[in-house]
Amino acid sequence: MHLLAASPGGFTDEEGIIDLDQTPSDVVFLSAADSQLSLLSCVIQHNPPSFSIRLANWMNLTKPAAFDLFEHKVLEQSKVVIISLLGGVNYFTYGVERLIAWQKQDSTRTLIMIAGDDNDDEALFKLNTTPSSNNIEAAYLIWRYIREGGQSNINLCFNFIKQYCIDHQSFENCDTPQAKKTPNAFLYAPTLGQSNITQWQKNSTHKDTAIFIFYKSHVQNAHTQMFDDFIHQCAKQHLNILPIAITSLKDAFSLLLINELIEQSNAKIILNATGFCSHIENNQSLFINDLPVLQLILASSDEQTWQDSNIGLFGRDLAMQVVLPEMDGRIITRSLSFKQSDVYDKQAQLDVIQYQLHTERATFIIELAKKWIKLGEKKNQE
Repeated sequence: MHLLAASPGGFTDEEGIIDLDQTPSDVVFLSAADSQLSLLSCVIQHNPPSFSIRLANWMNLTKPAAFDLFEHKVLEQSKVVIISLLGGVNYFTYGVERLIAWQKQDSTRTLIMIAGDDNDDEALFKLNTTPSSNNIEAAYLIWRYIREGGQSNINLCFNFIKQYCIDHQSFENCDTPQAKKTPNAFLYAPTLGQSNITQWQKNSTHKDTAIFIFYKSHVQNAHTQMFDDFIHQCAKQHLNILPIAITSLKDAFSLLLINELIEQSNAKIILNATGFCSHIENNQSLFINDLPVLQLILASSDEQTWQDSNIGLFGRDLAMQVVLPEMDGRIITRSLSFKQSDVYDKQAQLDVIQYQLHTERATFIIELAKKWIKLGEKKNQE
């Protein structure tokens, strides 16, 4: 068995295991979301916490041998582990088992397990173990800081970790302000963040309008450069883009806002960059005016890995961004972006990964959207 370097997308089907090549630290934060790790890295670089910290994508540690190596090289000498689990413990069974065993070996160690989404996972919270009896309250507070995102919330999170997990202060004696919340959905504008329809209308210069939907977590995690580049590319190709950041297409407020903005903007098509399906009953449309929905794919691998692969996209990308969206009747397009690492964070010992727009494929998608709009203007007999 040989060692492999980590690459965007995490898990590898090649023989061998991934070695993250990190050293021990006071705190280790594990997440499957590169955007979340990117935000944490950004805060660490601009306002370093008073403790040492390592960041890692646990998708690189799904093979038991890879986790065992990481445990030996990093965790055995670390004090605190915080892990954000998307999908619950079943997606990382071996890692969770080993983390629980790691904590039991030394009662001064702290293990915080939080949900990787906004669903309150009570069973997961009960697995938390800290030197204080308020472990569930502590885990919940950290969870909300991480999920709400933004640099101010992460600074609050780091401050609480220092007091509660490192200094072992009681929960009651720690600073515990609530996380600053963002709306479930909002109209997005590059550089501004949140905007409104009046402001958007002032800047709309082209005839046709497309709604562009993506997860608000990208905004919360300061992970918007690729989306800004795509919006700029749409403008270059004379297509008005109305970007809406949402929690989920299953969220009632998100759907309400989308449909209100469809009506106010007279949008002719929807470009959707969220995954999964919405389990629509009786084949009813989620959106008013029965607009066509083009599904955009944000690949979880880098472009070279995608090029070299016999199947192209990773299996989870095919499932979440192709197969399931087709069940909602969405029209599958192409990969709009790939992941790329341009920066190495020396403090967190992490290759910071960001989405990068694939200009040629973005151009194709925009032209395809314009053709669908043109088709929608024709009468049935034509």
